[in-house]
Amino acid sequence: MTTQEVQDRLARAYARLGGLRTRVEGDEHHGGITEKAYVDEFHEALDHLAACGFDVEEFRFKPEHFATYPIGGQAVKRPLFLAKLDAVLKYFELVTAQPKPQLGFHGRTR
Repeated sequence: MTTQEVQDRLARAYARLGGLRTRVEGDEHHGGITEKAYVDEFHEALDHLAACGFDVEEFRFKPEHFATYPIGGQAVKRPLFLAKLDAVLKYFELVTAQPKPQLGFHGRTR
């Protein structure tokens, strides 16, 4: 994959995750659950990150996270979805941040 392709995939993943965050944040009328369609979209964004070499497996939802709800079918609890979404966004922010130059005195190491 070229550098341009990696940058494109990273941008797409971040845009998808940000869009999910905005959508799910305003979706409070579903009784505290997030439908499987949103989880699938989340996993597709993680697939983009994984294709770029990021280890994001720990952010994925496992089968035991799902339950069947009368209003939405297969779903996960909204607080867990938001926690995983926020965690992967923070991870993405941390690993793609430019290192800041260190200022000040740095003594000699022995």
